[in-house]
Amino acid sequence: MALQIQGAHGRLTPNMEEIFAQGASSSALHMDSFSQPPPLPLHLQPIVQALASGATDEAASARLGLSPRTFSRRVAELLRLLEVESRFQAGLAASRRGWI
Repeated sequence: MALQIQGAHGRLTPNMEEIFAQGASSSALHMDSFSQPPPLPLHLQPIVQALASGATDEAASARLGLSPRTFSRRVAELLRLLEVESRFQAGLAASRRGWI
């Protein structure tokens, strides 16, 4: 007999043995809610600050001593890291993670 636990929203959750017996992979368990997001890489910290300041890409890249192309690539890297599509979403995600 499988033990079932009532979740916070009143739904019954299947026990782990049943999940694995049905062939569910660990990725199907949505364990990401238990893990911490990765820290902000050092080379992206000035990029986050520049975006938060509202500077244009041209001004931010000049201030950081980067070519506009390098600055643009690092912004794209930041968006991928945060799994977002826009700079606005990146700002929200960075704020939620305590990066700004």
